[in-house]
Amino acid sequence: VYFSSMRIVTKKKVSTASQRQERPVRGSVVNNPSYERKLSEEEQITVEEYRALEKKLLDFVHSKGFKIVPMAGDGNCMFRAIAFQIYGDQEMHDQIRKLALDYMVTERDHFSQYVVEDFNDYIQRKRQNGCFGNSLELQAVSEMFNRPVEVYSNGAEPLNIFNSEFPSEAPIRVSYHNGNHYNAVLDPQNPTVGVGLGLPGLNPGEADRTQVEKAVELSEQELLEKAKEASEKELLDRALAESLGMNANDFTSFPTPEDAVIQQSRSEYWKQILQNSMNNKPK
Repeated sequence: VYFSSMRIVTKKKVSTASQRQERPVRGSVVNNPSYERKLSEEEQITVEEYRALEKKLLDFVHSKGFKIVPMAGDGNCMFRAIAFQIYGDQEMHDQIRKLALDYMVTERDHFSQYVVEDFNDYIQRKRQNGCFGNSLELQAVSEMFNRPVEVYSNGAEPLNIFNSEFPSEAPIRVSYHNGNHYNAVLDPQNPTVGVGLGLPGLNPGEADRTQVEKAVELSEQELLEKAKEASEKELLDRALAESLGMNANDFTSFPTPEDAVIQQSRSEYWKQILQNSMNNKPK
């Protein structure tokens, strides 16, 4: 299993994006060109060996009080496992894929260091439905949602913990099976759907896709209201500036107390006029 030999060194930097575990070393999926192919004959295991490993993994996960939720094996399994824990719906894997790849493009100076092919070609290929995800995309997901990502494999403690500088946030947990498949690992006592989205009106732990969608709608409404408030303030500023014969950026600067009194009086006057105008506008 490729993850078994990954080691990550963390460099201290200021920004969240740069507080990432740096330089996956030889043997990781990042530097192993075979991470998206079928296992070689040497890597193949017998049915009995596979069952033993699966039992070991299941027993370990259950000992933690967790459970494994199977994801569809269509090449999107890693993104499905994450979508299931972020949105409560594995069918939203395409959204997770898009967010992860967009983020990697934004942070290309970092991520391009660990791609052996042309970075643009890599991104284009990874955007395709059914293209397997790997540790680079897991790192991007961890940074985007400010949540650690734990990968369970071979029945031992998580082999890789990304962005462990966020220990207070609930981890995104995935299990890695037979070197080619991911499932979601959940803590039934601590549901975490919606954690990291930063949406108003969302109650992580009780969230499902419907609640996430409602939270997104509330977020959009909040943004619209803030935009409206900003627009109204701008109109007030311009009107006050015009009434005082001043530049809109300078109308709050008055050299004397008398001028301040004048400003307050005219401010209240224009505010009332503009407020009435706003209220009379058709909605």
